[in-house]
Amino acid sequence: MMMALKKGVKRNLLILLLFICSYLFVSYVLEGRENGDNKRKIILIEESIRSLANQGKCKVPVLPHDAPEMMKFIKNEPLLDCGTEEDWVVCSISLCAIKKRIIEAKGGFISCEFTDIIRKDDYQFEYGSTTRSTNRYLLQNSDFVEAKCKASDGSKWSGILIGIRKDVEILKRRKELKGVNVLMFGFDSLSRNAFIRTLPKSYEYLTKVLNADVLKGYNIIGDGTPQALIPLLTGFTELELPETRKRKFLSTHVNVYPMIWNQYRDAGYVTAFNEDKPDIGTFSYRLNGFDKQPTDHYMRTYYQAVQNKLKSYKKLCIGEKTRHQIMLDYTKDFLEKYNNTNPSFIFSFHAELSHDSINLISVADDDVEHWLKDMKSSGILNNTILIMMSDHGNRFAEIRNTLQGKLEERLPFFSFVFPEWFKRKYSSQYRNFQSNVDRLTTPFDIHETLQDILNVQLRGNIIRSNHNRAISLFNRIPEHRSCADAFIEPHWCSCLSWQPLNDSTSEEVLRAAKAVVDSINKFTSDYRDVCHELQLGEINWSGKLIPQKNLLRFKTNKDTDGFLADLSADTKVTNDMYQVKITTSPSNAIYESSILYDFIKNEFRTRNISSTSAVQQMIKPPIQVFGIEGRYATALFSAASKQKSLEAVEKDLVKFQSSMKQDPKLRDFIINPTIKRSLKADALNKVAAQVKFNPATGFLLEQLAENGRLMKLDAVINAFRLIMAANRGEIVCEVITAKPLDGAQRKELEAQLKKFIKPNEIIQLTAKVDPSIIGGMVVSIGDKYIDMSVASKVKKYTDLISVPV
Repeated sequence: MMMALKKGVKRNLLILLLFICSYLFVSYVLEGRENGDNKRKIILIEESIRSLANQGKCKVPVLPHDAPEMMKFIKNEPLLDCGTEEDWVVCSISLCAIKKRIIEAKGGFISCEFTDIIRKDDYQFEYGSTTRSTNRYLLQNSDFVEAKCKASDGSKWSGILIGIRKDVEILKRRKELKGVNVLMFGFDSLSRNAFIRTLPKSYEYLTKVLNADVLKGYNIIGDGTPQALIPLLTGFTELELPETRKRKFLSTHVNVYPMIWNQYRDAGYVTAFNEDKPDIGTFSYRLNGFDKQPTDHYMRTYYQAVQNKLKSYKKLCIGEKTRHQIMLDYTKDFLEKYNNTNPSFIFSFHAELSHDSINLISVADDDVEHWLKDMKSSGILNNTILIMMSDHGNRFAEIRNTLQGKLEERLPFFSFVFPEWFKRKYSSQYRNFQSNVDRLTTPFDIHETLQDILNVQLRGNIIRSNHNRAISLFNRIPEHRSCADAFIEPHWCSCLSWQPLNDSTSEEVLRAAKAVVDSINKFTSDYRDVCHELQLGEINWSGKLIPQKNLLRFKTNKDTDGFLADLSADTKVTNDMYQVKITTSPSNAIYESSILYDFIKNEFRTRNISSTSAVQQMIKPPIQVFGIEGRYATALFSAASKQKSLEAVEKDLVKFQSSMKQDPKLRDFIINPTIKRSLKADALNKVAAQVKFNPATGFLLEQLAENGRLMKLDAVINAFRLIMAANRGEIVCEVITAKPLDGAQRKELEAQLKKFIKPNEIIQLTAKVDPSIIGGMVVSIGDKYIDMSVASKVKKYTDLISVPV
């Protein structure tokens, strides 16, 4: 019998040995032959990046968020319902307490056992000590605790609770600076357009109230979440870093990566990294994960502990809360916990709603908007740089089969909200940032920018990347930047290039040119007494906007890790973009325009028109206003100046802005991304005609609608009013105080300021209250500002701001 047992053990060991050898052969020999080692893959990628087709100046595509080929995938999702059963215990930052109304409802007495949940590594956790309490429990050893409660009436309740533990060691940490907080909150698989379509309320609040700067040319550099987040967090691609893949022999843990949060921790910041869906975690699905906890606070352990209990809750809920709300609350609690002690760096990334669904993320719109409002009203955003972002666009096959879908996949949502004081203090850096929002940018640039947020505070006391491919957004990005410059492979490059069309007599070129002339004539139709109806004279140049050939051919990944591409697809194209330069008669004026040709409707639509002839040069405004709103406001100022209708246009816009604030239906119509652009343009045309708006006003509304820019209407109006104030010689002055100015203070300040302006200039004083500048005052005039003590006499600080404006 013993002999038979020994033979069985030997046989099993032999089978195991054969299995290991087979695994090693497949993993390291066959895979090596097929795809080569990391160095070989890097060489292949760099050769592709340096290819001639990847060298041209980037033309970032302007994609309508309401394009029919995308809207067919959009549908409404029912709101989530977590039921009526209430949790017995609630945690507020570090303190978990049994709810008083639950105690009363359950007979007057509840006893709970609180057991800490302790992280062992990225795949295991253990239970710590248990504490019994009849009222509250203080989180000290972990952010996560399991509660098991029993009431005097015999009923029971249990749940996994989450908060921010009271960690004495963190509070003792050296504080090198009282820096600005950095909050990154991301959603998986959301293009910029998808964010607008599925989270319209959140987008409107971000851009209109918080004045977010949205990056229009932010382009991914690889496939999937790791290839998006690793460069952003480290400044390197996965292939350039030490081997961390699970299936690679002797690979290490991800702790070896030079994560950006380590630099913030070394500068005295408290750090946090949160990610749901532990089964598909960015650093633990293909990679080995972290052995040592990567940040001071780390939400993965919570999701591991609650994973087996999800079936007992309603869809996408944990107890009385939705799962996305739990991450939103944890993020806010983290910032509130350290608001008065340490600067904070936190990156929260939510995948569950959007990873496997195009539309499900829409159920979070109200909650995200409310969260943003809470962050503002609580004062957190007064000292926090908020970065709302995504890793990439939707990657579902049906969307990838369309050209716009492929382009959107490469253009994820990415935005920054800076505190007002930060914009003023680092005004030159912020002006550079604004100039970059329409330029080609990548995760490498974001990493460099995150370093520079520290750099501008520490005066360069950090280690910088030696890669030329990364440009901080606080430096101006060259207008001629190409995908090769930005280290983007051709099949990931969303940039378009112009292909000259030599035959100016072809039907498509003639129709495109005539569409431009028709648009100009429509604009000037009410001024036939001074403006001739134009005719097409000559087509000077024509071109067609062509996407990267490899982008159209990209189908999926060729290898397991997403480094190499399968270029065998045949993507359908439903529209073309043309550009023409024409001369018109009788004026011999020269115009350039981009024109969209819709295959399905067989129609040409002008997207923008500019004049290069001397007589048609734009009249420059008295001040420069940046951003998209600045461009529209500047163009409107020029057009209204030529028509001598500046005051009429300003009156129209003020009236329309007031109507938007007073009429919720009008406001909803303006921001609703599901309404077709053409319908919005037609409706606004009719409104403009009915209320007898100036033609320039009506044309602005029409252009904003047709270009999908109505979300920016309020900002455009404000920019135009700012230009008009400067045109009248008004000096815009803003005073921010911790408490409201009384009548005497305001009157004396106005009197003192009037001494330092020219006789023909008028001060427009705006007073705001910001409790975060405790005991201080900030006075800004144009791009000049100074902080002053409330206790200082008016004479003292008026001397400081007496520099001519």
